[in-house]
Amino acid sequence: MIKVVLLVMVLGFFMERRMINLNENDKQWLLQLSRETITQSFKNRSAEPQNIPDIFYDKMGTFVTLKKNGDLRGCIGYLIPQKMIYQDVIDNSINSAFYDNRFSPLLKTELELIKIEISILTPPTQFEYTTKEEIIYKMDEKPGVILKNGARSATFLPQVWEQLTTPIAFLTNLSLKAGLSPDSWQYSEIFTYKNIHFSEN
Repeated sequence: MIKVVLLVMVLGFFMERRMINLNENDKQWLLQLSRETITQSFKNRSAEPQNIPDIFYDKMGTFVTLKKNGDLRGCIGYLIPQKMIYQDVIDNSINSAFYDNRFSPLLKTELELIKIEISILTPPTQFEYTTKEEIIYKMDEKPGVILKNGARSATFLPQVWEQLTTPIAFLTNLSLKAGLSPDSWQYSEIFTYKNIHFSEN
């Protein structure tokens, strides 16, 4: 399940499309926070982060992805900034582990088998187009994409380009994910965003 906050998508038109700059220590701190959050959840406790880097008091959209033996085990996040980064990661870690409707809740025995990946996103922006060729051209940047058609919507993070390497394959599968016809990307609203992502070794 991916929470796409479309009612405030217009914010992306006016917010600077900036990307956060993290060093290796920042990334490891956030990954440890995510794992500690999930670990403490099995003990009915909350993670209590200490020495929070100043950069994580900023508000940006984040996703937390869990993989087990290379396969997706949970992925939930927010495309639009909701909370401070560290708080967003805490929430999304819990939701990815226990509340992704595509999977059963994570078991304690799986904790050592999962690999955590965190994505931090720029605000989405919409682009106008008149032909499908313009859409395909835009995909050369391999952005994250949100597809919206009526009440239906879905997103693929930029990492999905590693599996769906051509624009048509990427957009067709995104249309299907949204519950739309395979070619609906040609006449839907399209928003794009960038991200940085990093994972446990």
